[in-house]
Amino acid sequence: MELQSFINEHVSKTSKGGIIKVSSAINKRWETRVVTQGLDVQGADGARAYLARYGNNIAAPKVIDLALCAQANGAEEMAMAFWVKAYELTFGSLPKGAGDTVLQAVSGSNRSKAEDLPVLDDLPGHLQPGKIHTMQAVDAPEDRDFYITSQKYLGQPKRDGHRTVVIATADKVWFQTRNLNLVDIPDNSLVNFFKEAAQRLSPFVLDGELWYRSFDGKEHRTAAQAAEWNVTEGQPTAKVRAVYTAFKLLYFAGLSLTDEPETKRIKFLQKVSWFADLDKSTWPDNFEVCPTAFTPEAKKDLVEKQKSEGREGEVWIDISCQYTGGKNASSYPMVRTKYIDTLVLVCTGVTPTTAENRLFASMNVAEEVDGELVSVGKVGTGFDGAAQKEIIAKMSCGNFNVLVDTQGRTASGKLMHARYKGLAENDTKI
Repeated sequence: MELQSFINEHVSKTSKGGIIKVSSAINKRWETRVVTQGLDVQGADGARAYLARYGNNIAAPKVIDLALCAQANGAEEMAMAFWVKAYELTFGSLPKGAGDTVLQAVSGSNRSKAEDLPVLDDLPGHLQPGKIHTMQAVDAPEDRDFYITSQKYLGQPKRDGHRTVVIATADKVWFQTRNLNLVDIPDNSLVNFFKEAAQRLSPFVLDGELWYRSFDGKEHRTAAQAAEWNVTEGQPTAKVRAVYTAFKLLYFAGLSLTDEPETKRIKFLQKVSWFADLDKSTWPDNFEVCPTAFTPEAKKDLVEKQKSEGREGEVWIDISCQYTGGKNASSYPMVRTKYIDTLVLVCTGVTPTTAENRLFASMNVAEEVDGELVSVGKVGTGFDGAAQKEIIAKMSCGNFNVLVDTQGRTASGKLMHARYKGLAENDTKI
């Protein structure tokens, strides 16, 4: 089927008297996710940005609804880009003419097939886009004070985003997740910044974190969470900003740094003049070199800052380690310490499971707000067989109090990384 025939078919199904009818749910998304962030005036780039932020596992019918909504609101280029994506999801291939830049804007945003991966002549094999295995932190075997005083470890703040490697040349920038997927990001200014830096300096590879900033500067893992926070806090028109925090350099000026000690990767990053203009007031606010603490005094300051700002925790790295992909729980070259709150919550039930040797999948928990129980999510870890039997037995008497460890809450108030700690007495308070 030709693309135009595909479009005509769906427009005719939803039009009456020449007017496209759009559901209230899609209209709400248009107002809160598209218009408030100015995506409707960015053409195909706006569609690409929307799908990068909100389109994970999106299906064809939803993209068709978005295309119809864009068309009804006069955003023709954005609508066309959505139509192309809907066509691709429906038929498994791009329509004829996919070489056009508008059509390419939203196609193939997550590439994982080997034949689709680019090969850059300047880069060694282990630093090619889609093939970089990131070094990852494990839970620290020692307490926080050990790493503060140790001369073996340096410290960095733990960012609340997604681990992302940036491979930049003067012509193109690739963003790779720790799962080796190449993804698009919704911020063209960040892409252009990396292109300009690569053209002015050298092709480079950065290891860092991609996160999203809400109106008040808070970190969020996704653009949707940041936008939801803006709405919750009474700032629905505030723009969500994609921010990249660079942890270290893996490649620069023809030199691979993966076999060098960690201090060299970080100090190399700190010495590079990433900004062409020496006037700091003109520097973009969506790129930062991660602050690193080398001395006990600096590490103490790092910890205090993380605590005071309600951050996730810290990452501690062996100053002499080479950059090796994956997790290492034997020599601990890279570890993390987290801030955990223990809460007294109410168990209101459990969810079923088909897994062997488990009585339930997760526990539903709530907290009391103004005399009413409000759900704060589910807890799926922390209980062994004996604990599950104890919980099932306790449920026969109705709701009951439990102790739950959590690393914080989402913008909607749900628990993050919750873990069951045990039963609590009904009058237990923390």
